[in-house]
Amino acid sequence: MPYVLELTEVGGGRLRHVDLRAEPGELVGVVVDDPAASDALVDLLAAEAEPESGAVLLGGTPLTALDVDARREVLLTARHQVDLFDGTVASNVDPHEALDDAAVRSLLETVAADDLVATHPAGLARPVRVDGALSGGQRQRLALARALAADAPILVLQDPTSAVDAVTEQEIAARLFARRHHDGSPRATVVFTSSPALLAGADRVVVVIDGRTVASGRHADLLDRPDYRELVLR
Repeated sequence: MPYVLELTEVGGGRLRHVDLRAEPGELVGVVVDDPAASDALVDLLAAEAEPESGAVLLGGTPLTALDVDARREVLLTARHQVDLFDGTVASNVDPHEALDDAAVRSLLETVAADDLVATHPAGLARPVRVDGALSGGQRQRLALARALAADAPILVLQDPTSAVDAVTEQEIAARLFARRHHDGSPRATVVFTSSPALLAGADRVVVVIDGRTVASGRHADLLDRPDYRELVLR
């Protein structure tokens, strides 16, 4: 059953009054001026904190009131911190070994990380070490592939492309939209980002400044706002 994810008049700490809604089938961009406020919002969406005021709802029920397993079946939150582990490229993308090699390769292609296996003799078995030689962008793309592998009905991403170059970011944006938001897809994706490439494809962008939702609309329309332009066109 499709679920709606909703923050209504949320306040507490760095947050004063945040409204945010993601419907089934939507990709919603969220632009936040303060990294600490972004972290606070992700904490709420991960059910690791509760708002001091307002509500965080999944399908109309407070998020923290839902059973952990039931919540995880619907909602996945992937933070900007990249957590890899000792293993292989394949095991970092698909730690539960639920996918075949073709599916793992498809995920790597989606996040423009297929070069990690195409140029290495071990292919998908290429070793990965926590303190290894992968670049920040490569690590970030592997973590994004893992998040996509879960195929969660609602996926929350925080700065998923901040460590990649602009050309690669464009590729990832187009492939991410195609993978999760093809015609008729019921999936919802919420992306915390200031990337024009990601925001341009969003159904809606929510702008949070000084802990408040100050605007909501399409990226192209929001560019008329000086405060929005300052955040996304640096």
